[in-house]
Amino acid sequence: MNAVGHRGSNSTLKHGKRIPEFMNSLARNTIFRIWPRVIPTVCLLMLVAMVNFHELVWGLPAIEPNLGAPAPELTDLHWVKGQPVSLAANRGTTVTVVEFWATWCPPCRTSIPHLTNLQRRFGPQGLVVVGISDEDTSTVESFVASMGEQMDYAVATCLSPTTKRAYMGRYRVSTIPHAFVVDQQGRIVWIGNPLSGLERALEQLFAGTYDLEAAKRAYTAARTIEVFRALLNAAQPDSEQMRAAEKLAHEIRDALMTSETSSQRSLMLLAGSILTTPKASPSLRELAAQIIDQLKAQNPSDPQIQQLVRFASARDSRSTVTRPSGPRPPSPVSRISKAVSPASHLRKTTTPTLVHGSHGARPSPPPVELK
Repeated sequence: MNAVGHRGSNSTLKHGKRIPEFMNSLARNTIFRIWPRVIPTVCLLMLVAMVNFHELVWGLPAIEPNLGAPAPELTDLHWVKGQPVSLAANRGTTVTVVEFWATWCPPCRTSIPHLTNLQRRFGPQGLVVVGISDEDTSTVESFVASMGEQMDYAVATCLSPTTKRAYMGRYRVSTIPHAFVVDQQGRIVWIGNPLSGLERALEQLFAGTYDLEAAKRAYTAARTIEVFRALLNAAQPDSEQMRAAEKLAHEIRDALMTSETSSQRSLMLLAGSILTTPKASPSLRELAAQIIDQLKAQNPSDPQIQQLVRFASARDSRSTVTRPSGPRPPSPVSRISKAVSPASHLRKTTTPTLVHGSHGARPSPPPVELK
């Protein structure tokens, strides 16, 4: 008997046993029928693995702390510029901005003059800005020397990953620049890009008007929206994952249905996340339109809300123009174009801006400050 098989109605195994052709066909057809259903599940498992990536790398608990947690001490650092900073010694009198950056990072370089201005403005009231890099000390020393007074705040390099792990790893942050604000009581009360919202947070802290509970809700909402965005990007149209993303988006919207400013900013972030994802379902686009209608009704003069309205209208106009077979039926966001002006749909539109980070660039809605 031929050990390698032959052409015919049966296939032959190495040991001489034959497998009927219909079984081969059944196996092939079963794989092709099941595999499209398996792919979304595999993607979801990969998403879960990504969510727990920091737990594997940093050896930290899977659930990150919220704002208000005690700030870890700054340890194992080489101070390139300024005196060593001790959070414990400064407690009660000082607000500290702990920023992680790198010399090779363009957005980090952009933030340097801003941090210098903040140090000079709020320094007399008790602000200390610390920039921490994990690069070689010689590289950072050369860069700081070349910056001179343009980089007028304390700078340090990591002698070990202890401090970076305690902040970046603990809060699952993987992009730079990223700043952590430590208040006079030694608590982390604000986290984010130093160019977006940091100055306002410092103003409120020194004025005694900073609302930590509202900041906690905004921070939790922002991280939940990140999970929603990842789930949406991994989902296929008309899949269980897409329906899960739709359910999560509605739950986020329902939880944010308040009039406080922080919730409005979070709602803007949710709507923008939907509008910048081409695969978003009609249900999600309808939800984005409802959110924008609500925001416009609550605060029609807010420039960021008006910008989001124009962004939504511009996307709707572009999608209508690019269809080769004629205009598509009005989408859920088309009705909000009148919220800006009667002729807003005739204005020349521009491509959405790009938010640059250490991992490249991605399309984004108008910038939103989480206050």
